[in-house]
This record gives sequence, structure tokens and C-alpha cells, in this order.
Amino acid sequence: MILDGEIVALGPDGRPSFNALQNRVGLKTPKEIAQAQAESPALFMCFDLLHLAGVNLRQNPYVDRHRYLAQCLLPGPHVQLVHLSSDAEAMYAAALEAGFEGIV
Repeated sequence: MILDGEIVALGPDGRPSFNALQNRVGLKTPKEIAQAQAESPALFMCFDLLHLAGVNLRQNPYVDRHRYLAQCLLPGPHVQLVHLSSDAEAMYAAALEAGFEGIV
């Protein structure tokens, strides 16, 4: 399977933080990585399924790909499925109100 998404690191407030992600880039030792994971957890926010079991899904509607993704992906502490909304304008407004840059 080929997934599309974004790796994010969470800041002290539990919100995605680009600075927290940048601070993790050069970490090399298991001790450094474990400390960073405790202070600013990193996770993969998955929003699309592009290829599955030899089938290119990119020509399928996004709603269908997201449904397949929800059936295949097992969310956990390091992998999350991005919510799908049919009202992008409301989702965008809510994201801006919450202090985020936008939506995917």
C-alpha cells in the first residue's frame, strides 16, 4: 500500500508544532529519540490511500479512497487517520478559529 500523509510532532500544548518537528530532525541516539518522543510525540497523520494490493487508486474519487483507507489503516499512538468532512468551508473556518494554518 502507498499512503499519503504528514508527519507531525506535538508541542507541549498537544497541538502540531513545526518547531517541535524540526527539533527532532538531527536526533540519532535511542536516548535522544526516546526523550523527544516523551516531550513532543511524533505521529503520522494519514489522509489518503493511493495504491493498494497492486491497484492504483488515484483515479478513484477521494471519498472512496478514504473509505478504503479507513478499512485498512489501524490507527494507534503513532498513526492517525485524518477526518473526512463533506463541508470543507466549515472545517477550514474551524481550523482557523482553533489557530491552525488550514486543512488538507
